[in-house]
Amino acid sequence: MFNVKFSVVIPTCDRPLLLEETLRSVFLQIVPAYEIIIIDNGNNQIDIKSLNEDERIRYIRALPRFGVAQARNMGICLSTGDYMAFLDDDDIWDTSYLEEVANVINAKGASILLGSLKTLETGELMQSKSQPVKSLQHFKCELLRRNPV
Repeated sequence: MFNVKFSVVIPTCDRPLLLEETLRSVFLQIVPAYEIIIIDNGNNQIDIKSLNEDERIRYIRALPRFGVAQARNMGICLSTGDYMAFLDDDDIWDTSYLEEVANVINAKGASILLGSLKTLETGELMQSKSQPVKSLQHFKCELLRRNPV
């Protein structure tokens, strides 16, 4: 049983076709997202008529070129779920992604999880930018300082 409420935060910037594919991967999740927050900081506003078909979607128009970090932070402030799941507008999830995350949360009580990336062409894991975690404090500092994945 999955009682985890995921707020999916998707920053986007002038890539409506990629965003459609990204959203499709969220809609196909075995464990559904509780809410989907799209922060649009592009120069051209996305046609939101098609986005209004799903009541879980909240579309927020931010300042153009607001920045991806600021867009994610805005999504954090607006989220109401138990956990935030970040997804860029040019990435997609396997259908079991949120299910696997929920399984780890339920089994281990995890507060933070980092995933890995696979290339679509080969399915191989991409090289990580992360370094070994020395301590929880070190991890928190690194997480705030740079993108570890």
